[in-house]
Amino acid sequence: MIAVNDNYIKKYIIVYFSKASEYFQRFEKNQYFLFFLFTVSLFWPILLNGGVYIFGDSPGYLNGGRLALDFAFDHVGRIFSPQGGDAATGTSGGGSAGVSGVRSIVFSVYAGITRHPGHSMFVMCLLQAGLTLYVLWLLLRLTEISRVPSATVLILLTTALLSPVAWFVVLVMPDIYAGLALASIMLLTYFNDRLVVTEKVVLAGVIGFSVANHLSHPPIFGLLTALSGLLFLRRCTKVDWKRHMVAFSWVALPALLGLCAMIGANAVGFKQTSVSGKRYPIVLASSIQAGPARWYLKKACAETPEVYAVCEVYKAVPMPDTSGEFLFGVNGVRQRATPEQMERIRNEEGTILKNATLAYPWVTISAAVGRSAFQFVRIGLDDHRFDNRLLVQPDGSVRASETYDPKPLFKRFFRILFGLELLAGVIFFVWVFKKRPFAPISPIYGLLWFSGMGVLINAFVCGAMSAVTDRYQGRIIWVFLTVCLIAGAELWRLRARTPKLAEPAKVIEEPRSIEVVSRRSKRRQMAKRSRAGKNTSASK
Repeated sequence: MIAVNDNYIKKYIIVYFSKASEYFQRFEKNQYFLFFLFTVSLFWPILLNGGVYIFGDSPGYLNGGRLALDFAFDHVGRIFSPQGGDAATGTSGGGSAGVSGVRSIVFSVYAGITRHPGHSMFVMCLLQAGLTLYVLWLLLRLTEISRVPSATVLILLTTALLSPVAWFVVLVMPDIYAGLALASIMLLTYFNDRLVVTEKVVLAGVIGFSVANHLSHPPIFGLLTALSGLLFLRRCTKVDWKRHMVAFSWVALPALLGLCAMIGANAVGFKQTSVSGKRYPIVLASSIQAGPARWYLKKACAETPEVYAVCEVYKAVPMPDTSGEFLFGVNGVRQRATPEQMERIRNEEGTILKNATLAYPWVTISAAVGRSAFQFVRIGLDDHRFDNRLLVQPDGSVRASETYDPKPLFKRFFRILFGLELLAGVIFFVWVFKKRPFAPISPIYGLLWFSGMGVLINAFVCGAMSAVTDRYQGRIIWVFLTVCLIAGAELWRLRARTPKLAEPAKVIEEPRSIEVVSRRSKRRQMAKRSRAGKNTSASK
């Protein structure tokens, strides 16, 4: 038996609750009101649509979440059922078959849990809005901008109304968590010593969940985690290297756990241990649109028709030459390929891409660089469907309504607005690092640099892996724009603090006094008399 000191336990409990009370006291009454107000302000795009926004993949996530939950309840019921076997639900493994069509099981389960009430998705949007405002509040508090109420309100309102963040809070997709994970890694990297354990746990949970809920997130946040590790390594010394490594673990471990959660969910749902799961061949479709994979497959299929499953699918019809048509068109692999052929296409994708790259290296590299550059500036709302609703089917599944309003002029306006904001942010970024207006130890430089690198990495990964989509860049650019606003507010505050130099006093010549004038006149008279005396003596 291990003896436990009751006094030690009491002391630990007292310290823990004192820290917790100190944490909750940071919110004053007006801050609770502001937090609620700005959380609601992120719902303003719903007023234009009369509900949340859905994308083509949104019904698939919801249906997959329902099937995954049924699958989990089925297995739990069989474990605790006294009869065993199929007595709990009357099914045996039906959930696993339905789960096989889900892109991300983790986000599907999350969507299935937070779809209430009904299928309004209100709980999901409320949770995403609360997390977004919480991360923004931490960013404002740690940069000490929150000490200036006017600047705090202005930054939050500008971010909520003019940046893309509100549009992704109310979108039934995992996109908002990309920006939240970037901000969380940034906060844990630059302000780790000033965060309490509760705040670190929330930020770490955001990182882990974001890595697990979309296929493009592991490479993006793997690179950002490596970047954070390099920054921690740069700070290490022989004395405090352990402290920095513990701080870095708050970034690295959640990302690793998120990756493990993705692999574990795929192993349970898809019966295969992989990161990708039952994904669509998006990278192959992107290479087909760029040209190399399409050219290579035409030659390979002409020589040996059964060499690849793609050749079998398009033996009788021509292969589509765009990414969207190849994946989801009338003659796309989603419609024509059997499940067995789809599995072979996923397994053969890497081989096709490698051979296509070796056959056309420069075209492949230039196409990837071009897509990444275009992805960097492509920000808009093309994937937001107005007046598109979720329709519940008799079997409990959902589908999107067939009609929706494209609103081209409205979307063009916001594309121009977001493009101008990106241009202004880039100009401000260059000006800050050229003029260096802040103190050398100011965290503003690090926040600007890290958020800018996050935007570049996101554009590079999404441009290289997929076709250019304005949704990919919009989901993360708001973090960079918010940091630019914080830097601008800090610059304004520093200029207001700096005292203005007093103008040099003008020297006003005083009027000559009467005494000075009289002395000068006497000297002149004496000089005249002396000259007159000398002249008379000379004449004599």
